[in-house]
Amino acid sequence: MNLFDSIKEQNSIIKNEDVFNPDFMPEELFFREKEIKEIAISLKGAAKRKGENLLLYGSTGCGKTTCAKYVLSELEDYSRKIKGIYINCWVFSTRFSVLNQIAYSLDEFVPRRGLAPDQLVEIISNSSIKEDKIPVVILDEVDSLVKRKEDSVLYDLLRIEEMNGGKINCISITNETDFSSKLERRIKSSFAQKSIQFVPYRPDELRGIIRQRALLGLYPQTFDDDIIGACAGFSARNMGDARLGIRLLFMASKEAEKKDAQKINLTDVENSKKQIFSEIESEKTSTLGKNEKKILKRLLKNEWTTTATLYEELDIDKREIRTILEKLEMMGFASSIIGEGGAKKVKRV
Repeated sequence: MNLFDSIKEQNSIIKNEDVFNPDFMPEELFFREKEIKEIAISLKGAAKRKGENLLLYGSTGCGKTTCAKYVLSELEDYSRKIKGIYINCWVFSTRFSVLNQIAYSLDEFVPRRGLAPDQLVEIISNSSIKEDKIPVVILDEVDSLVKRKEDSVLYDLLRIEEMNGGKINCISITNETDFSSKLERRIKSSFAQKSIQFVPYRPDELRGIIRQRALLGLYPQTFDDDIIGACAGFSARNMGDARLGIRLLFMASKEAEKKDAQKINLTDVENSKKQIFSEIESEKTSTLGKNEKKILKRLLKNEWTTTATLYEELDIDKREIRTILEKLEMMGFASSIIGEGGAKKVKRV
C-alpha cells in the first residue's frame, strides 16, 4: 500500500477540508438574509450604471465579506455586463496598487515600468465603456487606505463616471463603525451612498453556522452538541467572530485524527485554542517591519511604559515611534492611556 493511501484512510473525521477555508462560500448563508437583500437592492441597478455605492461595517467575522461576495456572484449571474473584482486593501494598500489591480482584472495591459495613477484611471474608464462592462469592486479593509493616507484612490474611482460616463460601483468593507466620518467631504456623500451595519452573531446563531460547517465538512457521528457549543462559545467570547469558531472546529478535528480517534472530544478543542491564539499573533506580527517588531518586543504585557522611555531606550525617531504605536493599537497589540501630567503610557495587550 502506498504511504499516502494509508494516510488518506486514517482521515476518519474530516471529509472535506475546503469547507473550513475562510474563502469557502456555503450555498446558504445563515442569519444574514436582511443584509443580503439590502445589498442586492442597492446593486440591482448596477447593470444600467445606476447602482449605489455601499459601505458595510461591523466587527470581524460577522459575515460582511462573505455576504458581499455572495451578492456579487449572484449579480454576475444576473447580468453579463457586471465584472466583479475583489481587492483586500491590506494587501493592495496604495493608490497605485488598487488601480493597477482593477485594470489587471479588466484584462488591461499595464507596462512593467508602471503608469501614473491618472493614466490608470483613464485606462479603467475607457475599458469599462469599450467592453460595455460595469466593474463592481469590493474594497475589503478599506480603512487601511485611510490610515496609510492612500484614500485619494477613492476619489479616483468617483472620477471615472465624470470622465466619459463610465461607472464603477464600490462595496467598501470595514470593521470601524466611525469610518465614514474619517472621509473627506467630497468623497463621503458619493462613496458611501448607503451604509449597512452587520451586528455580531448571537451565540445561538454561531451554533447554527458552526453546525452547518460540521455537517458539510465532517463525517457523521464524529462530533456532538458539546463540541459545537464549545466552538460557538469560543467565537462568542471573541467578539462573535464566526471564523474563529470554524477554525477551532477544524483544528480540533485535526487533533482527533492525529490520535486515530473516531470522534472529536473537548480536550481536542481546548488544546486547539492555544494554537489558534498563537496563529493569530504570528499572522499579525509577520506583517510588521523591523522597528515595529522592536517596539512590540519592548512593550510588556500588563505593565505600562511611557512613550518618553521608549524615546530614550530605542534608536528610533520620535515621530516614527508615535506612528508605530498608533499602528500597534490599531492591530490590537497595544493599549494606551494618558497618565498624570499628560504623559502617554502604553502597554502590550
